[in-house]
Amino acid sequence: MLKVRVFDLCGTLINENTTFKFVRYCLLKEKKWIRLIIFYLATSVLGKTVNRFGSLFKIIGDREIILLLLKGFSLGKLSSHSKDYVEKAIESNSNDLVMDFYNAHIGDFGVTHVIASASIDIVVKEFSNRLHADSYIASKLEFVAGKCTGKLVEKYDTKGKKQDFLHFKSYYQLVTDNYDDIEASKRAQEFYVVCDSGSKDNWLRMTKKENVSVKEFFER
Repeated sequence: MLKVRVFDLCGTLINENTTFKFVRYCLLKEKKWIRLIIFYLATSVLGKTVNRFGSLFKIIGDREIILLLLKGFSLGKLSSHSKDYVEKAIESNSNDLVMDFYNAHIGDFGVTHVIASASIDIVVKEFSNRLHADSYIASKLEFVAGKCTGKLVEKYDTKGKKQDFLHFKSYYQLVTDNYDDIEASKRAQEFYVVCDSGSKDNWLRMTKKENVSVKEFFER
């Protein structure tokens, strides 16, 4: 029987928000200074507070603002930058404990590895290639005539809905740091949580409420 191991990316395998860091990387490389200022404002404490209200009232959130900063970039340019960004991220910001757990069964017969992320596909695809994953799911960045629109394809946003995009009735293992993966965890035989000591109690309360057992905690 095929053993499916599902790993989240941001905050799990890699200790950063890969969408945000990739956008910043592109803006720096292309010297888009005005957009960089907008990026830093949007990701500042004040910006995050304003964005929370925007998300609450369904106006616009920080994720949407950050993605808009990629508007007009060509597919080729973003693909090129993604290769460089991913190489650097793996070298400098991997979660070693989780990465060792991930690599322990790469290449094993009857085991398939899936990277399941809400990050953008152009980044997740490159991580998947570098980490020798068998497949991946990700939020799909929209392109028209080869140019990025700065938006996601509406029906391909995986955030909080990974279970709808994973074409398996169940998984052997699921490893994540995301609270909104709780529904996906209900299909896993073994559920692993990545968190810091301060959020462990929150996870214990949530999993108890949802009747989900945690096999092991990986502390950041």
